[in-house]
Amino acid sequence: MNELTNEYMIYFSIGTVLNSIAHLTAIIASIIIVAKVKKTATYLMLLGSILKIIMVILSIVLPILTKTPESLLSLQGGISILTGLSLFVFALGFILYAAQLVKQNP
Repeated sequence: MNELTNEYMIYFSIGTVLNSIAHLTAIIASIIIVAKVKKTATYLMLLGSILKIIMVILSIVLPILTKTPESLLSLQGGISILTGLSLFVFALGFILYAAQLVKQNP
């Protein structure tokens, strides 16, 4: 590996670690909220957080198992779609929860 490749690997590794820490924080926050408020909105937030962590893990593990560049591209495309779906589920729960809070405290 050349020096430029090593530099990019460091950037991607740092990004992955920071991304993972952020998502673990979101999962912990979602668990705390679900423990306090058991509503559809909070369960959606937790589900979205869990799905996102699964996508992070899959995006790290599955590319190692791919055999061709084409299969890697297909895999990355699928993971991208599922990641977007998980973020949508979290955001939907967050919006519903915020709407409930606004109704309770006008």
